[in-house]
Amino acid sequence: MRDPRETFGRTAADLVEEDLSVALVYAEISGQYFTAAETRHPDRVVNVGIREQLLVNVGAGLALSGMRPIVHTFASFLVERAFEQVKLGFNHQDVGGVLVSAGGSFDISAGGRTHQAPGDVALLDTLPDWTVHVPGHSDEVEASMRGAVAADGRHYVRVVGQQNSVAFPVRPGRFHVVRRGTATAATVLAVGPMLDGVLAATRGLDTSVLYANTVRPFDFAGLRQLVADPRVVLVEPYLAGTSADAASRALVDVPHRLLSLGVRREELRRYGTPEEHLAAHELDAAGLRASIARFLETPIPDAAWASPPSVRGGTAYGPPRTSVLLPERVLDLVAGLLQVGLGLLPLPLLLELGVVGGVAELFLGPAEAAFGPVLGLAADLHRAVPSVPWSTLRGPVTGIQYPVRGANMRRPPHYHGHPLPL
Repeated sequence: MRDPRETFGRTAADLVEEDLSVALVYAEISGQYFTAAETRHPDRVVNVGIREQLLVNVGAGLALSGMRPIVHTFASFLVERAFEQVKLGFNHQDVGGVLVSAGGSFDISAGGRTHQAPGDVALLDTLPDWTVHVPGHSDEVEASMRGAVAADGRHYVRVVGQQNSVAFPVRPGRFHVVRRGTATAATVLAVGPMLDGVLAATRGLDTSVLYANTVRPFDFAGLRQLVADPRVVLVEPYLAGTSADAASRALVDVPHRLLSLGVRREELRRYGTPEEHLAAHELDAAGLRASIARFLETPIPDAAWASPPSVRGGTAYGPPRTSVLLPERVLDLVAGLLQVGLGLLPLPLLLELGVVGGVAELFLGPAEAAFGPVLGLAADLHRAVPSVPWSTLRGPVTGIQYPVRGANMRRPPHYHGHPLPL
């Protein structure tokens, strides 16, 4: 198979040769692929150096002049560092262009955090009217490039080194059905280079598998039509949950449970290799298998989606939170007692000694016993009479949560059982 980044470089150079309206702007990165085209077309192939904000502004300026710009550098520099220029130069001025990134989430793991951009697609999602291509094969890179340059509007092509064994046609707004399960099969949506890992991870499991090499526009109808079981898994090669909102909107009229897998928010502070980063985020076949199997084996509570969770019962898919709801008057009483009885001591010292927390804990038990049944009754009334606004049932209750020590304590950072080697 061809290298995806090299495929982009060759395709971009060919497009400059083939179409006089196409311009290529880059910032040193991938220049080895553009030497010949830059020599022949110095007016349409521009290297701005390591000036990423200028890179995007030049591309937007070329678009304003009527040209179709291809703008390229690493994802962390193109989307994150120059985001304001993307927002103003392209969106605010309402011009089109093709932004092409390399590096992805951790292709350049040896470059450290400065060269990693797992949040690029999520950041672009804050701007309207972007078509986002996530090719999972070098052939899809070429097809995405040619389609984006030939089209109008704003396109983002995310080129990474990892690729699948088989290429699929690039059809913006439409997903591919790769595997159909039984009538009760869960649905797994694999994005870009995650497909091979998903197919390996779900081997032997009753699942239907969808594949997306273009995620924006999102294929709402395609996902909705395939889902027959409440269990849906979303596997993306960037920040976990990036497309969770789109998937939920596609299934807004269908009871469902959604598991979003992708790059976790925790920062891995050891360089490692791309493969080790993939394993650390449990995005390799073994990690995906474990996550998906756990999710599929989780029993679905009866009518879990039929009513909102109880105030004292936690969420429908997890244990109750270890917290209580204290009325405002109880809090005022605690504060008053502290001011009268301990007024001679400065508050910072009281906090340091734990006196405030100790006195407050004296009230937790009685407050929970006194007000718990009232709040539980209010929640039951709210479920029984959904037309009554919740605010009218709450009265003076503030809803402020005071976590009890122990269960809700923040856990220290960890690597999810996959520490990277030095």
